Amino acid sequence: MENLKNFLLYANITNNIKIYKIPERKGRFSNFKFKNKEVNEIVDALGFKLYSHQVKALKYLYNKKDVVVTTSTASGKSEIFRLAIFDNFLSNPNDRYLLIYPTRALINNQYEKFSMENELFYKITNNKVRAEILTGDVGLEKRKEILKDKPNILFTTPDMLHYTILKNHRYYNWIFRNLKYVVVDELHTYNGVFGSNVAYV
Repeated sequence: MENLKNFLLYANITNNIKIYKIPERKGRFSNFKFKNKEVNEIVDALGFKLYSHQVKALKYLYNKKDVVVTTSTASGKSEIFRLAIFDNFLSNPNDRYLLIYPTRALINNQYEKFSMENELFYKITNNKVRAEILTGDVGLEKRKEILKDKPNILFTTPDMLHYTILKNHRYYNWIFRNLKYVVVDELHTYNGVFGSNVAYV
């Protein structure tokens, strides 16, 4: 805080700026019993407790309700659908999941996090959820491989959903026939012309 104050004084931009210290708020936790006990073991192995908003969202999902989660950064939003996918995969291994992100950079980040948890999932269950990335920079041979292997999870963008998946839907029936969850991440970025285009898709 002192460094910030000094910087503002140095830059001579303190006239219209006030600094407020927001008091710390303790997290509220809750419990959720997944259909498969192995997923609760994953939560324990990851070393965290579920927040109450995560449990609330999971309850909606398990009651087949649509969910929008709007909480702060690093509050475990992505854990909600990752854990739900692992749980459902153990009961329904043929189900598919479409994860949509606005940028490739976000996909890379989320794919890496998912892959780390997928390794833990494998250690506990001896099963692995097959996941692939389908974006504009994925080459033709890799796209053919994806169509042949039919992964459980497809990480993609709205553009690819529009230009490749929906346009060539007959090749992607394996997703739509068994689609369990559609996840749209970073919902707040879909505004203006970009947001309008995504809404049409």
